[in-house]
Amino acid sequence: MTIEELKRKKLEMGFTNEEVAEMSGVPLGTIQKIFGGATKHPRRKTLEAIEAAFYRHYLFIHNMGAPVLHKEWYSHKSDRDSYPISGESRNGSALREPEHPYGTEAQDGPSLQNRKYTIEDYYALPQERRVELIDGVFYDMAAPTVAHQKVLGLLYYQIETCILSHSMPCQVLFSPCDVQLDNDEYTMVQPDLIVICDEGQIENGKCVKGAPAFVAEILSPSSRRLDLKKKLVKYMEAGVREYWILDPDKENLVIYDFGEDDMPYMTGFTETVPVRISEGKCSVDLAVIHQELLRIMKD
Repeated sequence: MTIEELKRKKLEMGFTNEEVAEMSGVPLGTIQKIFGGATKHPRRKTLEAIEAAFYRHYLFIHNMGAPVLHKEWYSHKSDRDSYPISGESRNGSALREPEHPYGTEAQDGPSLQNRKYTIEDYYALPQERRVELIDGVFYDMAAPTVAHQKVLGLLYYQIETCILSHSMPCQVLFSPCDVQLDNDEYTMVQPDLIVICDEGQIENGKCVKGAPAFVAEILSPSSRRLDLKKKLVKYMEAGVREYWILDPDKENLVIYDFGEDDMPYMTGFTETVPVRISEGKCSVDLAVIHQELLRIMKD
């Protein structure tokens, strides 16, 4: 595809430069230069990466039955063969191939930008596809880093150990775990770690319904904006009592206690911090997390 064709598809799909960078793996600065006109002749591999990202999104949307806006998506069948749809959906049903590899003529119904997806659409996705559904919009989830997983593991261990030692009526769960945050049909998130103290929220052992008492998110480059802005508001409005945002790169923790006036509270990875929903029973030693991060970076 030419730059002009990619610009047209970016506009049709409603993507921002940041979203294109996240999907394609191309640095944001390069994306900005290409779509802003500063770079007239980008590398062929760069254009192919952007094109492939758009096509993967097309297959993703088409498989859920959304209307396709144009029939000419790619000029070579080999492009389509590189990204086949196969396997099973989250609910166990077989996924279907698009009837035509390059799409169809525009159909009646809402545009891609206006369609509001539901939990039914969420469960129709391939099992290996990690996304979150927030207010009817899907957000891709990148694979976590080693640092992310180490922080998550240590956080889970400390909170779980404390809750068990005090026989507290709570459950600690970590991602991937579906949380139907608003109890509606338009939001299903997968927080990095949650604590629920009402076991009635666990539906058939498969999904958590309603707001957890405690949520922790560990920032990564692909999730930073979502965790700091959209999810912050969603968790607060849904009734989450305590929200932790841990940043392994900056080695700090931001705590929102939505029932208190002193939010947010920020600290570095050096202190022992109380888990407020535990009413003084539990705390997390951030220095332990700091030492493990140093060891990972050194190795």
